[in-house]
Amino acid sequence: MLSDKDYIVQFMTRSFEKNVDFYMLSDKNYIVPKQKVIGYIDRALDIPYYMFIEYIREHEGVVKDDQLTQSSNFASCSSMMCQVIESQGNPGMKFIDIGRLFPQHIKHKNEVAFRKYGENQVKTSAQLGLTFEYYDYWYLTCIGYVYNDLEQNQQEALLARTVLRVPLYQDLLLRLLKDDVFITDYMKQLAPSTQGRRAGSIIRLLDFCLNECRRNDIYFHNVYYPIYVAKTKTIKNAIIKGTVKPYKEQQHYLLRSVADEISNYNFNIDGTNKIIKGFNYEQCYAYYTERIMNIKQAKIQGEVIVAKPVLLLTIIDSIEEKRFHGNRFLLTDWFESRYVMLMQQYTRKSQFPKVTDISNPFWHLSTDGFWHLNCKVKAAEGMTPSKKWLKDNVEYAYLDDDLWVLLQNQEWRKKVIEFIIEKKLTQH
Repeated sequence: MLSDKDYIVQFMTRSFEKNVDFYMLSDKNYIVPKQKVIGYIDRALDIPYYMFIEYIREHEGVVKDDQLTQSSNFASCSSMMCQVIESQGNPGMKFIDIGRLFPQHIKHKNEVAFRKYGENQVKTSAQLGLTFEYYDYWYLTCIGYVYNDLEQNQQEALLARTVLRVPLYQDLLLRLLKDDVFITDYMKQLAPSTQGRRAGSIIRLLDFCLNECRRNDIYFHNVYYPIYVAKTKTIKNAIIKGTVKPYKEQQHYLLRSVADEISNYNFNIDGTNKIIKGFNYEQCYAYYTERIMNIKQAKIQGEVIVAKPVLLLTIIDSIEEKRFHGNRFLLTDWFESRYVMLMQQYTRKSQFPKVTDISNPFWHLSTDGFWHLNCKVKAAEGMTPSKKWLKDNVEYAYLDDDLWVLLQNQEWRKKVIEFIIEKKLTQH
């Protein structure tokens, strides 16, 4: 049996994986030995994470621009990628062919869009160790074949290790163990708006490493990255057809600390009431209360259905009680029971004996522009998915970054709650 150090060498150089992948390419009838591959992964997960860090200290690669991760949907480059390529028989696919497998995530359905989406997602999959390229065609790796057979905690621990094969993440983690790191150091050649998009993708993968460090009591410093945090309108008195109209929209970026965020969402705070310097709370509050005021609500037999406002209160309660990690919300038993309790409270005078099922607002609030669902598969058009479908197929829901930051502050959270109750619930 290989020692832990020798096994890490085998894992980081992919020698076992390359051997299995070679047989897949050479023999179309080859059956991937899934149990053997899972055993290979299990052994890697049994080795302490600090030993992988020691390995990359001694074998650090060269960081290149093409390692800057680009992925707009994590499921598309992980679980869904594995699922759809395997369903096609792993024939070897071009970027455009891969993009066509994800029409639900592509707004403009043309060849350029399909090709670009396919390229971004499958290259990110390769960084995760789930796909590989062979003469311009892309295939699932043997790990990609078994990824969806693993438990979520196994998947996360595995990705924390496979990502360390990429020099960019090697360098990021090693620097973080010594000092604070600015993600923008790797992207100075890019425009600020592009930096914001790329940073989000990089942080998504880096999070696996940082969470594994936390689980193994490995201390790391802060990593700062740009996020879009506020929408403001600069009004210039430009008269267009006799009307004063917004002249220009400005985007403001703020450097956020991931290390702080992971640790109970402590941003750069002032006292115990989370305040981010430079963030315009008043403007953000004004913007989102207007959005909340304009949410679409059904009206049945003259009664306005309050399920969406109540769902918003449920979301805010979950933030208050720190029920979820970061800006990710799940349809858990706690979440549903809190929703039902609040619905019963605010529908006492309702003509309907039963409260609206949580599946309705959970799904339909996503049409109002600030609540989003990260789905594994596309739901049937024109139908509200069942609660079971939502639990099985929504990886997580999330708020706009702006609104999420606003709700980290206790005082502004209270203001939002009061607004919802006064404007959307008191008349019912």
